[in-house]
Amino acid sequence: MKRFFSSDAASILSLGIVQGLLTALSIEPFNAPLAAWIMPWPLFYFAGRFRNSLPRLLMAGAACAIFFCAFAFYWIMHLLKNFAGFGPAESLLAFLPFAVFFNLQIPAFVLLFGLTLRKRYRRYFHPRWLTAGLLALGADYVIPRLFPYSWGNFIAGNLLMAQVTDLVGVYGLTPILFGISYFGYRIFTAFIRAFSKGGAAAAITSLRMMAGPYALKRLWPMPLLLLLCLAYGALRLRQVTALQESLPTVRVAIINPNAPPEDESRVNARIMHDLMFGTIPGLTEKAARAAGGRLDLAVLPESAVPFICAEDTPVSRRMKTYSPEAELMVQLMAYNWNIDVFMNEAGYGYVTGNKGVKELKMYNSSILYSRDGKRSGTYQKRRLLAFGEYMPGEDLLERLGLARAAREIIGASRFASGPASNLIPYAIRNREKPFREKELLSYEDVKGMNPRDFEKIFPSDRAFTPDGYFLPLICYESLLPDHVRSFFNNPEKRNPDFIVNITQDGWYGKTVETYQHFELARVRAVETRRALVRSVNNGAAGFVDLAGRYARPLSGPVMTAPETAGFQVWDVPINREMTTVYTRFGDAWMVILGVLMLLLVMRRIIAYR
Repeated sequence: MKRFFSSDAASILSLGIVQGLLTALSIEPFNAPLAAWIMPWPLFYFAGRFRNSLPRLLMAGAACAIFFCAFAFYWIMHLLKNFAGFGPAESLLAFLPFAVFFNLQIPAFVLLFGLTLRKRYRRYFHPRWLTAGLLALGADYVIPRLFPYSWGNFIAGNLLMAQVTDLVGVYGLTPILFGISYFGYRIFTAFIRAFSKGGAAAAITSLRMMAGPYALKRLWPMPLLLLLCLAYGALRLRQVTALQESLPTVRVAIINPNAPPEDESRVNARIMHDLMFGTIPGLTEKAARAAGGRLDLAVLPESAVPFICAEDTPVSRRMKTYSPEAELMVQLMAYNWNIDVFMNEAGYGYVTGNKGVKELKMYNSSILYSRDGKRSGTYQKRRLLAFGEYMPGEDLLERLGLARAAREIIGASRFASGPASNLIPYAIRNREKPFREKELLSYEDVKGMNPRDFEKIFPSDRAFTPDGYFLPLICYESLLPDHVRSFFNNPEKRNPDFIVNITQDGWYGKTVETYQHFELARVRAVETRRALVRSVNNGAAGFVDLAGRYARPLSGPVMTAPETAGFQVWDVPINREMTTVYTRFGDAWMVILGVLMLLLVMRRIIAYR
């Protein structure tokens, strides 16, 4: 074994695989948080072993990034196939640089931590658990990535640890993870080193030395920090559970039609007609009946009906995307079940380009149709997905004359970013008056009717009066804590009642991506103390309560599976007044830690000089 690990290549290969496996086990669908506490150990080992060699530090970090992607984010192969049109061989060739480039925080941490362990510098960076935690946090927070996860997400699967995010957000778990992990790593390596030299007796003596005054002076904060986090988590879990039981609720249905992605090769007129007047209304009817007719809001996922715009404007007619059938579909659902309906569509607007010329752009939009059949609130997606919705570095490509070719290859740059983080109004209906069978209409009753004429036959008591506002997120936006916080600083000065996230995970097939996407979004419920409603066209949909637990709905499964159609109904708690420390102050706490580390380093520099 010693001979095997004496080879640099063998140690990088073997421990890179171990690190990748531990990372994959730390998150959904495995969600073994205990594995996360060991996950950084290979990174610590590489930083120590190769501290005097920059190429080896970078090589070890890159290997960890590649194996991390190979085990946890292998679905990137589906992304390259569907968005870039690559074949299996091309996808594999593109995967290796892609895995490193979009996980640069891993080699960055190995490199930086290795430098602090060099003989010339290590005297200035004590305690090392704090150095490890802050370097991991810096790499985690500063370096962008395509799928914006945080190392803190890997211990957020522990419900007690997750409660800490209402103070410091998910990034706050990163220094906690790396600090405590380094504490365990030091104890483990001291034990193994002593055992290999002198057997069990020497190992026990080594552990006793680790409990001595000098070692405790540097290591005692980590076990104490872990105990404080767990104690805080248990206290907050109890408080939030009690609060949730006292809150008013809104009855929400998630509709998951399992529609194909927005790909012209998978969609035709027949499929769209069946979705609009068969699958979606049928699932909504089942949800309304399962709710005893007392349903407030139905949420359709992103791309529930591909390629449609339900807004009748000169632009949507000229672009041939306006679908009166889609508008009739949602109006019919609102009419029959006396509900608000939240759906996704393509919107249009004029954006001023680089040369000051107004250009027509498309928005990834969501719209609420109220129970009176009218449009009552809209939101345009603000944080777009690289390569899928916009082209990174498009200005440079435009100057080089390569923008058009890049668009043809990747199919990006179709959307503009929305103007504001605005909330969506909704109403709570009179639950004492469920729907009446004799008043229900079918598609045949409204077929060919103009949507403006249909509005006129809605009952007069359907006038829409908002009872509250929810926070809308489209797809990838649910992974961005700073973006979610921006809705708490909206121009109307309103607090959202709960969060609605709509997405389409069908691009990734039957992979773990949909479960990871849900798990990473789940933390937003704890950071904001708002329930999360997640509607997915093809993938894992469900509800999360204020404590970050996957909720068991009144009807339907806890979590849907890919390539299945269905619905879920839950009484979503309305938490309007409460704001958390994190929603108020965000990541400002990082400045305090950074200043503390800087003062410690300066103190040691002055002392040694």
